[in-house]
Formats: sequence, C-alpha cells, structure tokens
Amino acid sequence: MASTMASAAAQPIQIRVLAASTGATYPISLHPNELSVANIRRRLAGAVQPPDQILLIGPPYKVLKDSLLRSADVLKSLRLGDEEDGAVQQQQQQQQKQKYPWPGL
Repeated sequence: MASTMASAAAQPIQIRVLAASTGATYPISLHPNELSVANIRRRLAGAVQPPDQILLIGPPYKVLKDSLLRSADVLKSLRLGDEEDGAVQQQQQQQQKQKYPWPGL
C-alpha cells in the first residue's frame, strides 16, 4: 500500500487553467515537488502575461496559494479530476470512433 501511495505521489499532477478573457484552457503538468504558484505562473506566461494572471482554485473559488496547493485535500481533488477527465476523454474517443470508424475521417 505504501509503494502504491508513493508511486501515485511521484506522478505528475495535471492542472487545467481557464483564461477568463478568451475561454481557452491551458493544461499544465507538474511534478508534485514543482507544484507552486510561481511555477504555474511561469508555465502560463507565454499565453497570459503574469500581471494579468489572477489564479483561483475551486469551486468554491479561493485565491491560489502554495500552502493551499500542497494540502492533502487539494492534491486528492486534483488527482480525482485527472481520473474523471481521463474517463471523459476515453468516452469521447470511443464515440468518435463509432461515428467515424474509418481512419482519417
């Protein structure tokens, strides 16, 4: 059990950031040791200038802080969100294959 928890903790954490001004979503993948507000801001800098970034986490929405990012509840929620997103993506891919069973269409 401990090895399973350790391997899960070592896997990258996927974060999806929504740009409110454009509606675009930016996926960010960070190792748990890299999980910080500064690293998220750096990864987003190419798409959204740092002075224009207001990072919130939620719902319920709160200002993103390093201490909040490292809490066990938030990490668990982020990982559960990854699992849910993975299941939705698989379902969408299967529906797409059923709709267009021929490659390249």
